[in-house]
Amino acid sequence: QGKVINREAYKEALEKCSPGDVCSVFTPDDTHFDIIMAALDRGLHVMATKPMVKTLKEHQILVEKAREKNVLLQIEVHKRFDPIYNDARMRIQKLGKFNFFTSYMSQPKFQLETFKAWAGIGSDISYYLNSHHIDLHVWAMEGVARCVSVVAMASSRSEEHTSELQSPDH
Repeated sequence: QGKVINREAYKEALEKCSPGDVCSVFTPDDTHFDIIMAALDRGLHVMATKPMVKTLKEHQILVEKAREKNVLLQIEVHKRFDPIYNDARMRIQKLGKFNFFTSYMSQPKFQLETFKAWAGIGSDISYYLNSHHIDLHVWAMEGVARCVSVVAMASSRSEEHTSELQSPDH
């Protein structure tokens, strides 16, 4: 209905910033790399919602650019400020030693459709939602335990997939 979307509007917004300012990036996943790179090129500190980018190569390029420009590059994980997550972390921290930690995510179908409309445009919804669980594990185990392997499972109508990653020293 005549609505014009300017996918490069961020460039005009960044022109109003000065080196040392902070740029906060909360856009669909597939737009992060270009916006973050433009902000870093301008000498801005950047806080981006998770996932910062979709590939390790893109992440490494951004980290190198932040080093070159001597600015901060940070992933925003807002679930750390969610009272339920914070309460879970405090309880976990008091439980003692761990040898196994697991979580299960369940979302009402209507929420998945809402997230899919936002995150599913140019990304996989699992990037958008599951990163919270990975961060919760890391945050909850801080000072208590160290991750030595990760197992991930997914299923489809026809088959189940399992992957396992182990840290290099184990």
